[in-house]
Amino acid sequence: MRLPSILLCAAFLAGPSQASTLGGGSLPRSSPDSGPVLDLVSLSTDVLLTPIRWFRPKEGARIHRDLGWTTVGFALRDHGQGLYLQVAGKTQIGKVEIVFEDGGLEQIELGGNRIYDRGLYELASFSNERQVLLVRMQARAWSPKARMQVLLRRVG
Repeated sequence: MRLPSILLCAAFLAGPSQASTLGGGSLPRSSPDSGPVLDLVSLSTDVLLTPIRWFRPKEGARIHRDLGWTTVGFALRDHGQGLYLQVAGKTQIGKVEIVFEDGGLEQIELGGNRIYDRGLYELASFSNERQVLLVRMQARAWSPKARMQVLLRRVG
């Protein structure tokens, strides 16, 4: 468990006057003297204690600037609580469709106005784990070549 080490770290940063309140009872409240303690102790214990795992399919997609808008599909056939897009190169994303195993379909309209650069972007978050069969999206590369991959986030 990581909670005791966080409390110990927060107690060390809080100093002797506030350390006694961290072991039990109430946590220190916001004040100019408390410094970074609030950032550490205000984090949800669910996030601190539950590891995040990723399902990363072997296949990604490459798109080329000279093709313009292209439909890209990712066959996932796995479960997760969140859906993320990993981008390498500059891309524009229009409409995203998520197809679930139970026949459900979620459409996300990103509008195609934003240019996504290298990074990891959240597409959707689910309250419970969902079985995702397929993700389709309209994408256009702004760099000569761009790579994209869809990831499923798992908790626990």
